[in-house]
Amino acid sequence: MKKSSIIALLISAALMASALVGCGKEIESSVPDVSVTTAATTTTAETTTTAATTTTAETTTTAATTTTAATTKATTAATTKATTAATTKAPAATTAATTKAPAATTAATTAVQLAKDATANKYVYNTLNDEEKTIYNEIVAAVKARQATCTFSSAHDGAVVTKIYRDVFFQEAELFWLHGSAATYSGSVTSIPLAYKYTEADQAIIQKDLDGAVKQIAATFPANASLVTKIKKIHDWIILKTTFTKENQSADDAYGPLVLGYGQCEGYAKAFTYVCTKLGIENVRITGLNNKNLSHAWNKVKINGAWYNVDLTWDDPTGNTADFIRDFYLLVPDSQINNLSHFVVEEYTPFTPPAANSLDANYFVQTGYYATTYDSAISLMQQQIINAAKSKSQIAQVKCSSKEVYDAVNNYLVNQAGVLGMKDKANATKGCSQIKGVSGASDANLLVVAIKLSY
Repeated sequence: MKKSSIIALLISAALMASALVGCGKEIESSVPDVSVTTAATTTTAETTTTAATTTTAETTTTAATTTTAATTKATTAATTKATTAATTKAPAATTAATTKAPAATTAATTAVQLAKDATANKYVYNTLNDEEKTIYNEIVAAVKARQATCTFSSAHDGAVVTKIYRDVFFQEAELFWLHGSAATYSGSVTSIPLAYKYTEADQAIIQKDLDGAVKQIAATFPANASLVTKIKKIHDWIILKTTFTKENQSADDAYGPLVLGYGQCEGYAKAFTYVCTKLGIENVRITGLNNKNLSHAWNKVKINGAWYNVDLTWDDPTGNTADFIRDFYLLVPDSQINNLSHFVVEEYTPFTPPAANSLDANYFVQTGYYATTYDSAISLMQQQIINAAKSKSQIAQVKCSSKEVYDAVNNYLVNQAGVLGMKDKANATKGCSQIKGVSGASDANLLVVAIKLSY
C-alpha cells in the first residue's frame, strides 16, 4: 500500500468510534439524551473513509495516540461486594510431540482442532466462508501480536476486508485494545493498518482487572446454575456496578463498567459480551438505532439453541437510585423490540444478526411472573408488590402473554383505587416495609406491567 494511502488511513483512525457509533442512555420514557454528529468523508486513490457516526460525548484519538489505563477507579453508590472466585480453569492445549502411525494426531491436526474449538461459540465467525475466515484469522493474529499493519497471505477484495475487520471488532470481545475503524477499502488489498486504544503496558493491567471482574461474577453463580440464572447474575452485577455516563474515556468499552464502574450503552454491551465470552456463553453485540433515531448498542445471547435479546442499559434507566434494576429487556424476542425500540442498521452491524424468535428462556417465563389471563396477572402483581416490600425492591413487574391482558391489567393499575389497594395489602402483610408511594412504569411493546415503589 502506498505511503500516502497509509497516512490517509491513519488520519481516518482519528474518526474511529470504538463501536463505529456511540450511544446515549434513555430515561424511563425511553427518550434518549444524546445528539449525534457526523464526521467528514475522506477519499484516497485506494481507500475511502466513510462518515463515522459518533455521539457528541465520544472521545476520538489519532492512530498514534493511546489512552492511559491508569485512572482512579470510580466509586459508585452501588458497588457489588466481590467474592473470591472459584472458577474452573480451561484445560491446557496439548500439541503432538511426535508423529507416529498414520492414525496418530499430528501437531497440525491438533492446531486445527484447537482453532475450531476456539471459534465454536462465535456466531459471526461461523457465518463466514473460507476466504473470509482466513482474513478474520489473520486480522485477529495481527491484533494479538499488536502489529501496526496486518499483512494478508494473499490479496483480497477491499469491500470484503472492510466487512471482516468490522466483524472482528464486533465478535472478538477479548480484543478490547483494538480501535474500531470507519475506514473502507476498495480494489485489491494486501494489508491494512491497525490502531490500538491502549498501550501494551496498560493492556496488561486492564486484562488482569477485566479477568478479575469475570471471576467475581462467576463466584456469584449458585451451584448447578442454569444458563438463564447465570445470565441474570451477569446482567445484575454489571448494572449494580455501573453508573451511566458518557464523559469518561473508558465509558465505551468493557473496562468502564466492569472495573471503573461507569459506562454508556456501548460499554454496557461490551462488558456483557466480554463476560459471556469468557464464560463460554455464545453471544454477539449489536449496534443500531433506538426509536429516537439515535445510536444504541445491545446484545444477543444463545440459550439451548435459541437466541434472545438483552439490553442492560435500558434495564438500568437513569433517574433512579443506584440499586434499581428491572428485567424488561432480559431475554426477549425480536418481535417485542425490532423496529419498535431497537433498529438494526447494516452500516453499524455488518453481519446479519441471529433471529430471536423464542420466549422460552425469557426471565419472566422462567421465574413464573408471566401471566396468560387478567386474573393471574393481578394475582402475580400483588405477590410481586409484597415480595418487593419485603426486600425494599423498587419495582414490581409482571409480563403478559398478550396485548389484551396487558391493556386490561395496565388500565387497572392506572386506576389509583386498584394500585393503592395493592399497596395497602402489601403494607398490611407481615415482614413488608412500608410503601409510601407508587407510580406506573409499564412497557406496551414488551407487555410488561410494572409499578415503581418508594419507601
